[in-house]
Amino acid sequence: MSAVPASAQPTAPPGAPDFSDWLSPILVKELRQGLKSRVFVGSFIVMQVVMILTMGLRLLEQSERGAASGGGFDTFFWAMLWLPLLLLMPARGLGAVSEEARTNTFDLVQLTRMTAFRIALGKWLALVAQSLLLVAALLPYVVLRYYFGGVDVLNDLAIIAHLLMASMVLTAGAVALSAAPLALRILVLVGLLPMMMMGFSGFAMMRRFGGFGGMVMGSSLDAPSWWLLPLMTALYVYMLLEFAAATFAPVSENHPARKRTAALLLAITLVPAAWLGGLAWFGPLLGCFVPLIGWVVVEALTERTVALPAIYAPFARRGIIGRFAGRLLHPGWATAVLFTALVIGLVAAGFHALPNTAVASVPDGLGPPKLWPMIFLALISPLPVMILFPRVRQRFWLYVLVQLVFGLFFAAATIVADSPMGQNPWALRWLAPFPTASLLAMLSLDSSDAGVVNFLSMVTLGCGMVMGVFMACYIVREFRLISRLERVALDRKPAVDE
Repeated sequence: MSAVPASAQPTAPPGAPDFSDWLSPILVKELRQGLKSRVFVGSFIVMQVVMILTMGLRLLEQSERGAASGGGFDTFFWAMLWLPLLLLMPARGLGAVSEEARTNTFDLVQLTRMTAFRIALGKWLALVAQSLLLVAALLPYVVLRYYFGGVDVLNDLAIIAHLLMASMVLTAGAVALSAAPLALRILVLVGLLPMMMMGFSGFAMMRRFGGFGGMVMGSSLDAPSWWLLPLMTALYVYMLLEFAAATFAPVSENHPARKRTAALLLAITLVPAAWLGGLAWFGPLLGCFVPLIGWVVVEALTERTVALPAIYAPFARRGIIGRFAGRLLHPGWATAVLFTALVIGLVAAGFHALPNTAVASVPDGLGPPKLWPMIFLALISPLPVMILFPRVRQRFWLYVLVQLVFGLFFAAATIVADSPMGQNPWALRWLAPFPTASLLAMLSLDSSDAGVVNFLSMVTLGCGMVMGVFMACYIVREFRLISRLERVALDRKPAVDE
């Protein structure tokens, strides 16, 4: 009897989908590549070998010295968990997007009709899934340590949960950085390493002297402690993935509007949080939201107006309300000025909604009526320079450079004011035309220098009015361009007048 040809072998029923068909294609692709990578396989094997040796040595030491020994092994145990979660796995995210760009496979990935955010989310989920596999492989050792004595399993599980949340945020940050230039990625990684090592040293000391469980479980924190860390994790992961998606997404997806909408929602949340929960809720939420809101504001101020009618169509079709929202959410620095003013206004409203309104200790003369305009002027102060040099491609770095120059002005004036001949706060008055430097100078003074603070605030606000008049002409021109693009999007005009 002849052999049955391979093509005649029984196959799966056509209606039975494969397990991989249930998941996102990018997630399946990244998981298959990640689980076969040398970094994951090597980390998994090394962790298992080291844990077996550690537990064996721990058992031998306990049999000789008793249950009170083993502190060094506990620290080594947590180091083996800390390094993969907070260093190795997030570091792999630094090549998530750059690898696709290097191999020219972005076109193939985008043929799946997935949005850029789904692509970034799939890459992040693949890395997080590998981290979860590493943690799952260590859970038996966590339970085994319980039999050595002096170990609180629930406390250890709480620590692992918090390490996982930190790993998720770091991984999302690495994916966001993966589209940045190689030099910037190396710089950030080198800068983070000392901070992470210092953090692990502090963590080891807490484990050695007094434990960590009371803090992570909320016994020593205020009301929002039990939900603040998960909230921070979810927010930072979403925003970082949104930043990552915006770096390689087509312009038509309009990621600036998504980021601005999220930042506005966060700023709006501060008002009821201050009114209902007081400083116990407003303070932690403000500390959690400000980095995200600040980054969105800076990115918005460095954007250009995009002459693509398809972006403006969803807003223009909703009438006056949609157009008004577009003046805040459309890409471009002109709309970002209004967006920045609204965000600062919402944060100020949150401060004033506190039962006992209290702003951080500032010098006399820099109360809330002057503080918020000064912050607004400090944020938009690089825009006149950016308007004068419209052909600069890296607008973000130009913004950073201008702010650094203002910071150098402040440092130089501070050196002069604190000269060995005697302190002279009035030497800071020359910083008044530069809002960022002036704000830093006013915040560095104390209550005895109220006269200097009043002078700086008055002159800086006056210079801000002049800067506003200069920028208004260009803002009106940008808004006219947006109006023409909206008419084109609604087919009211055949073309855009150049």
